[in-house]
Amino acid sequence: MFNFECEIYDNENLTIINFADYIKNKKVLICPSVKILQKPSLKYFQYVETLLNLQGLDEIIIIDSKSDKFFHPAVYSFFPKIKTVSDTSQNYIKIMQKEKNKSQNINELAKIWVFQHLIDNNKEIGFWEQPLENHWEQLLKNKRAMKELLDNKTGWNAKIIATLLRSKIDFWNVDNYNIMAPAGHNAGQRNPNEDGKPGDFRPAGYQLLHRLGHKLWYFNLYNNKELENTIIGNN
Repeated sequence: MFNFECEIYDNENLTIINFADYIKNKKVLICPSVKILQKPSLKYFQYVETLLNLQGLDEIIIIDSKSDKFFHPAVYSFFPKIKTVSDTSQNYIKIMQKEKNKSQNINELAKIWVFQHLIDNNKEIGFWEQPLENHWEQLLKNKRAMKELLDNKTGWNAKIIATLLRSKIDFWNVDNYNIMAPAGHNAGQRNPNEDGKPGDFRPAGYQLLHRLGHKLWYFNLYNNKELENTIIGNN
């Protein structure tokens, strides 16, 4: 299934490997490199990295299908325990497109498809993904994610989510997740330069918005208890 060559970043050098041979006799979690260095993604991968503490998981691999070799040292600087792989021929994403019956083209999937792929000795034992469509419908069905999103004392989380839900903006498919970040300004203070509009007022609560990013864009994957239980063999 995974019999293809790719490059792995090991000891700060790129080495050609056969992917099937490399993961043989290992339990590995594979995640695609999607918007990897944006703030909500970094927060999400902080969680992913903690899974290495679970008994039974040998490695976490972030695989890039977009020919971006710069991502290796960048990811290593944040998550040195996570392995990174370049698959310039896009063999892995093509395999996954076929296995999961995705209609989107390969380049689109490489750009937006986020998932957790748990492999034990070259065999899939678990797969979890973010939806590629009907995002709000899927989120509202996810009781665990909704509880985490709404569980705060101030009530700002619920207000933010309600505002996003009413909005006509395609919030789920933005190119840059960093729109959730506070840009260094405090809530309720004037921002003299944002978007070139002097004197804009940043409403109270805006600064809280960036804290929700990883829980929104990764709602099926963040704090994924099914994944954790599968890793340690409780399923």
